[in-house]
Amino acid sequence: MPFSSFSIIKTSQWTTRLTKRPLKGFIPNDAQNCGQIVNLLKWQADKLSTVKQTYQPKEHSQNMSTPNLTFKQYRSADLTIFAFLTVVFEALVTLGATTWFPDQMYSVTIVYVMFVLVLMRWGAPAGIIAFLSGVAYCVALKATLPMYVIVCGGNLFGLFALFMHKMGKQKIRDSVGWSILYVFVCFACISVGRLLISLAFELQKEVIQYTLYDVLSVVFAIVVVLVCRKQNGMFEDQKHYLLRVDAERKAEAAKKDPQ
Repeated sequence: MPFSSFSIIKTSQWTTRLTKRPLKGFIPNDAQNCGQIVNLLKWQADKLSTVKQTYQPKEHSQNMSTPNLTFKQYRSADLTIFAFLTVVFEALVTLGATTWFPDQMYSVTIVYVMFVLVLMRWGAPAGIIAFLSGVAYCVALKATLPMYVIVCGGNLFGLFALFMHKMGKQKIRDSVGWSILYVFVCFACISVGRLLISLAFELQKEVIQYTLYDVLSVVFAIVVVLVCRKQNGMFEDQKHYLLRVDAERKAEAAKKDPQ
């Protein structure tokens, strides 16, 4: 079962057991959709740029007469925007798949893209994105309780990928290979989580069968992550990013005013 925004559900038995209406998926134009998601993330970065410009570390902001965002306020704003984009587009693509493209098999979901980006940016709060993505997906499908539990609970298992942060977020970000592995690990953790939870509902065979179709979503996530690596601050720990930007500003100011 590909518990993603776009799902291949060809078996009526699986559909009736987990949803209240038939579910079919479709294959979108990968290049077009990838470009759209990247543009949306760039738009999100532009919106947050004004927030980043107003944020200053405490020691620097004490001498400022204008109000500045605290680190917690900046984090809340960033997570809110990501959560909003995740819920809206997860629901839209799910509804679009079942309404306009009922005959195609493969699909692309944004859950892995959003989860991986927020996990890199903020760590554990990415669980909020994972959970909301599952809720939006299930609501759009009018899913039954077992599906809510498997999807939402399984998505939270992606947080086990936090162990990779022990090697250093910058090492992951700076390496194409480690960035790709980072996406695969998140996918594996979520898939295992869904499988374990499905055991309680005796749906493990269906989960194993349909999880294979989420591989396309992983490829899509890898492409977007590799593009976001080239965008300043998009695929980067945000505390490190803010401190780096502040240091660059201070260095630039020092050049203009040596005294």
